[in-house]
Amino acid sequence: MNGGNRTRGQADGFGLEILGRLKDVKSNVAGVTLLHYIVRARLAQEKDHNFDEPLPLPIPEPADMEAASTINFENLSAELDRLKNELEGCVEKCNAVVEADPDSSAPFKEKMDAFFREARAELANEQQALLEARGKFKAVMQFYQYKPKGTNLDAADPNAFFALWLGFCQDFKDIWKKEQQRIKKERMEEMKKKYENKTKVEKLKLSATGLKARLQKLSRK
Repeated sequence: MNGGNRTRGQADGFGLEILGRLKDVKSNVAGVTLLHYIVRARLAQEKDHNFDEPLPLPIPEPADMEAASTINFENLSAELDRLKNELEGCVEKCNAVVEADPDSSAPFKEKMDAFFREARAELANEQQALLEARGKFKAVMQFYQYKPKGTNLDAADPNAFFALWLGFCQDFKDIWKKEQQRIKKERMEEMKKKYENKTKVEKLKLSATGLKARLQKLSRK
């Protein structure tokens, strides 16, 4: 796509910033872009599909990308810390109630202890899930060799990363749908043409005014 030499004009790869520009790279066919070519190349792998039912989108839904772009790890971590502090505050208040009247508060203590165990377990699971999500997000950025501006991978903003994908996913989805409709229409027209050609041949065979039919009439006279 980009010829040149080792020092100038030679592109061995592209950054994620190119995703939003794929639809702007036009071909010599009107209305067809590089993104159309990518979609068509993917659909070409589905030769046995009849396209009566649309194929599932092979990339994430744009809505999922948009949701992912709103994630803020720092806010989530702060919220979990707040919940942890509130939970420990509830534990202290519960202990104070029990200590004030240990004899009659046994049933209350039993129920609250069960609640606190469950709450602490859920909170620990959420903290672990957040830790794993941050690790997976970093792994994805490393896979695509993404370099965030003004910071490192550990502090990268998901919005900046997923925003690069959002427009691409939406454009891909639109073209993915239209290309399947185009293929289905072309196949229907091809089948219609074959049927019409077959019908014409049959009519010619059955025509009473054809040369063969006239010769047969003459031979019978």
